[in-house]
Amino acid sequence: HKDRHMPFAVADQKIVDAWGRDASPYPDAQGIITELVERGIPVAYASRNPSMDHLEALLRAIAIAPKNRPDIKNLWDVLPSRDYIQAYSSGLSRAKTKHFTALQRVTGVPFSKMLFFDDDQANITTAAAQGVIAMNVKGSGVTRPIFERAMKIYQTY
Repeated sequence: HKDRHMPFAVADQKIVDAWGRDASPYPDAQGIITELVERGIPVAYASRNPSMDHLEALLRAIAIAPKNRPDIKNLWDVLPSRDYIQAYSSGLSRAKTKHFTALQRVTGVPFSKMLFFDDDQANITTAAAQGVIAMNVKGSGVTRPIFERAMKIYQTY
């Protein structure tokens, strides 16, 4: 059954879900993704939320404006293809092993060249076990200092 209402909306310059709860990204997230796009670094998303329609609506509601890519208006537009978002339930395991395996197959990017941010330590542990550079952002989200630290680690690989 497909919801007939829009799952996300913009209200008072915030993104809210269907129940009026704040669904805005962490403050630095838009700028960081904009920088990745401007630097030509591909972006992909891995989500345990199996509702692709809802995820697409949320990502389309979050605006960005990379200087060198006027075709990109929001977080959904950064995806080179719909295959760059892996959205489905992980089942009983909360790990994102299946997500990264699918992204590696689609992108051709080796695990050691993937940079992953998540607020769940179990996801960080399993991603790191696959060789992914994984950063825990619990409580703060992706902040500029965490991003800078991750980029330094990434550049040493």
